[in-house]
Amino acid sequence: MSRRLQQVLYTAALLCALHPTSAALSYPTKPVSIITAGSPGTGPDVMARVIADGFTRAWGHQVVVINRPGAAGFLSVQTAASALSDGHTLYLGFASAFVSLPEAQPKIAPHLQRLIPIGLVAEQPMIFAVSPKLGVNSLAELLNQARERPGEMLYGGFRATMPHLAGAMLVSRSEADLRFIPSMGPRGIQDVLEGSLHVAIEGMGAVAGLIQSGLLKPLAVAGRTRLPDYPDIPTVSEAVPSLREFEARGWVALFAPLGTPHEIVSKANADLRSMLSDPEVARKLTAQGAYPRPILPEETAAFIKQEQDLWRPIVRQLDLVSQ
Repeated sequence: MSRRLQQVLYTAALLCALHPTSAALSYPTKPVSIITAGSPGTGPDVMARVIADGFTRAWGHQVVVINRPGAAGFLSVQTAASALSDGHTLYLGFASAFVSLPEAQPKIAPHLQRLIPIGLVAEQPMIFAVSPKLGVNSLAELLNQARERPGEMLYGGFRATMPHLAGAMLVSRSEADLRFIPSMGPRGIQDVLEGSLHVAIEGMGAVAGLIQSGLLKPLAVAGRTRLPDYPDIPTVSEAVPSLREFEARGWVALFAPLGTPHEIVSKANADLRSMLSDPEVARKLTAQGAYPRPILPEETAAFIKQEQDLWRPIVRQLDLVSQ
């Protein structure tokens, strides 16, 4: 092999080795899209736009939200998974897409495997609340009533979402007879206010105004600790000590298509974590009941695996595929 050819090959190898770093330093080089399953104006859409605005300021390139609602989240996952792996198409995913959708729609699994985590954005602890008219003052009282009135105490919401799963876990671990009635999202909360349902299970973003106005009485939050902005609401474990370490939360994470260079993922993660430490960004997310949790990509992957392991038995008991 001639010395000139050796030099050409060495230079090419060096450029290949340096390319990912160069890509990261210049990333992004054009507008970036964030795909979400949320319809315009919904909570997921609002959160996606908060993240998009933060990245736009950090990167100097426009970051736009692409809404792909439909098929319980399948369309958004499919669109994101088939995108180019250059970091210019990202996916803002929510817990149900990863813990319940694979059981309800098994065909989604290959698409989920084509997404890699950039970072966790926020957690959304579930709130157990009732109408004051019910005359229940604690979660322990609610569970006692559910045992005394089997089949009569009702909660509702979208099927296979985190509120549904949180109620199913509460039933499983407390042996209280709460019954789930499928309803269309906010309609479930309205039904609690009107008395046709007894329990509201939702993230704080959906019930904060009703709690502040006294129309709903919060009984417990299904988190590790009390919420910083609602310190008077006990955790489930505090309200019912037998339900130790009871956690039921939605969560939001940012993903990229499989094959996206590691250096780009690392840069996006660093910029995401910096964004989430901004008090104004945190305030906007908290207003949606989403509490920022900036962690690394590998920690995000471990977190998602932990959530899938936690919820898989509950999800399979619900037999979502046949319904």
